Amino acid sequence: MAANASGAGKTVTRKLPADNHGSSSGNSRGDILNAAIGMFAEKPYEEVVIRDIAKRANVQSPTIYHFFKSKNGLYREAMLGYYGKRVAAIDSLPPKDAPPRVRIHALVFNQLQAVASDPVFFQLLQRELLNTDDAFKKDLAEKIMVGLYDYIDDILASTRFGKGNTVIPTMVMSMLLGYFQVARFQKFLPNFAGKPADDISVLREMADEITNFIQPELVVA
Repeated sequence: MAANASGAGKTVTRKLPADNHGSSSGNSRGDILNAAIGMFAEKPYEEVVIRDIAKRANVQSPTIYHFFKSKNGLYREAMLGYYGKRVAAIDSLPPKDAPPRVRIHALVFNQLQAVASDPVFFQLLQRELLNTDDAFKKDLAEKIMVGLYDYIDDILASTRFGKGNTVIPTMVMSMLLGYFQVARFQKFLPNFAGKPADDISVLREMADEITNFIQPELVVA
């Protein structure tokens, strides 16, 4: 992109800084978002530097500011987009006419798989638990988390709780996160000979246990 500025009888042409080597995917914006996700997962927000993201994305720093204006703007868009892709899988879960137990089990197993298959996802979730930016948490809740809570709330509509209960959705989400937090330590426990925490059979067993724990509360109204 060029801009012409005339002065003293001559025209000066100014150009936006070009990428150092171009983008291997042909999508600089997408490469920047992917690079940012990796950097924000590896380091706290304060330690992430735009020039490092630019280097990883194979672009120049001004290119990032051209797309996102600020580090915070890049952070918010990268995080919301990344979380959104993982939560979007709830669209494939059992419909409303399925039994509450089947729906809860499918949701739990789905989210366990999402976290287990993507370590970066779990790292980012951990960082967000420590994030003190209420504005971003509000965005995350309204644009991403609401999908999970609404799905669980819809299940509760057919139980003695009815819609609008916040205890069960929060408990389910806490169990999912808690499992992976504690699982990090299991391999160091004396005489532990279990399968890895992300083994598919272990995830299915965990989904069974969480569902069994909640099942007595899911009494159909």
